Amino acid sequence: MDPLLGIPVGLALSTAAGLRVFIPLLLTSLAARFGYLTLAPGMSWIASDAALVAFATAAIVEIAAYYVPWLDNVADVVAVPAAITAGIIEMAAVTPELPPLVRWTVAVIAGAGSPASPSSARPSSASSPPRSPPGSAIRSWPRAS
Repeated sequence: MDPLLGIPVGLALSTAAGLRVFIPLLLTSLAARFGYLTLAPGMSWIASDAALVAFATAAIVEIAAYYVPWLDNVADVVAVPAAITAGIIEMAAVTPELPPLVRWTVAVIAGAGSPASPSSARPSSASSPPRSPPGSAIRSWPRAS
């Protein structure tokens, strides 16, 4: 694979990790296992049986947690640091042609920055507009006419 092709692939996977943490890791594991993706030296563990089972189980739990409100809130708290870690791993794993210093520098800067943006931009109940007390003259949001 061309060294410059690994960087966009890593960016796409790390950005996807910001939305769902374990799905991109599962897809990377499957792609490496079936020979569609060459992993960097030291990252062959991603294609192992244990990693494949762990990523599949974590992906199922992550998707199932979406339907249980309190578990979804807990998962959202854990998801931000997990997404940053997964983004770094994804970026470092798919850039085998880069020298180690460059690979890990790009992984930390781009791989950690990409998932942090979408996960912080997720809609939540805290993002609803503030409400004014009834009968108050102060309105925080303009009303449509």
